[in-house]
Amino acid sequence: HHFVPKAYLKAWTNEKGRLLVYRKDEPTKPLPVAPDNGLFRTYYYSQPRPDGGQDNNGLEPIFSDLESAWPPLVAAMERYENVNDRLETLIQFTALQRVRVPAARDAAEFVLAERVRAQLASMIRSGDLPPAPEKLGDLGQAIDISIDPHQSIHAMPVLLKGVGEMLDRVGLTIVHNTSGRDFLTSDNPVMWFDPGLPFDEQRPYTVDLDSGEIFLIFPVSPTLA
Repeated sequence: HHFVPKAYLKAWTNEKGRLLVYRKDEPTKPLPVAPDNGLFRTYYYSQPRPDGGQDNNGLEPIFSDLESAWPPLVAAMERYENVNDRLETLIQFTALQRVRVPAARDAAEFVLAERVRAQLASMIRSGDLPPAPEKLGDLGQAIDISIDPHQSIHAMPVLLKGVGEMLDRVGLTIVHNTSGRDFLTSDNPVMWFDPGLPFDEQRPYTVDLDSGEIFLIFPVSPTLA
């Protein structure tokens, strides 16, 4: 399952149909890969069925409808055409590309793990658990907490609602890059922050929807954002 769609990635391929993937562990050695072979995880959107089986394709039709509409929309933007009649596709694709990626799902699982840890600490304080072995020290911090990854799939609609509330507050502008230096993208391509804060205080996805400024960035292609 590709968490960044191939329909989106193809805009960044070179004449050989390859992406240059820059990895954190070796940033000076980009890895040329085909869109089919990058930015995916096996069974990433699979979910258990009530009968004990596994549904591997339940979310794919939802994704594919948007993904099939994406290349024609990008082409229209590149031609400077009016795309106001396709804003729903643009907004849905942008929002989905924020919540379906590992950065968002990992964050959801981290929050759930911290809730479990807080509940464990509460049970320890109230004496609902027997004393832990002394060698473990602080039990709440000594154990690793694993969250069922399907829980972060269930968190996606909640995240989408939050992204939608943010998108309701902004106006969208298409930026055409004529600099000769390509825009880049990543495995987490949609980002927003409060530009009114000093630079060293700016934090991704941390904005005040009621009174703060919002600056959203989504690279669409090497020449569009």
